[in-house]
Amino acid sequence: MRLTHIGVCVIAFLIAACSGGSLQGAQSAAVIQILEPIDAPGERGPYDLGWHVELQLDRMSDVRPGDYIEPFMAGEASLRLDAVLQEHERGAPEVWRGRLHDDDGQRGSFTITRQGSLIMGRLRAGQHVYSLEGDEEARVGLYRIDPDKLPPPGPPMVPDENENDNQ
Repeated sequence: MRLTHIGVCVIAFLIAACSGGSLQGAQSAAVIQILEPIDAPGERGPYDLGWHVELQLDRMSDVRPGDYIEPFMAGEASLRLDAVLQEHERGAPEVWRGRLHDDDGQRGSFTITRQGSLIMGRLRAGQHVYSLEGDEEARVGLYRIDPDKLPPPGPPMVPDENENDNQ
């Protein structure tokens, strides 16, 4: 069965991961390789699902804006997202931004930042947003953000009128 939307691809992967489906058959050349599910991701933040991932960011060191990255993210055979790099900022921190797409051209986006051994990022696929985060043990997790677990927006910030008097 051909998946026609990035969100459907990710959801299909999530269902397989949560039901104990095998994730070992994926391609090892992916920049983001999905591994095993994370137990209790909600203890780490406003997340409902999470997976350990292996990153191959060095694979992106020679990629230039406009270059196609194939595959960008992979898990089981039904999950494969490719990407086109839009921007790569070298230095400290190093930042990659780009577009995600599946075989049908459906789109999403990603931003990944690396400073030393610290890695973080955001991926938007379909209606879902994912956070890429390192932990204390140098493992990286991919977490799906649950919008119902986010705090409500606070009141707007209004500058103090006296704040500029001290300058």
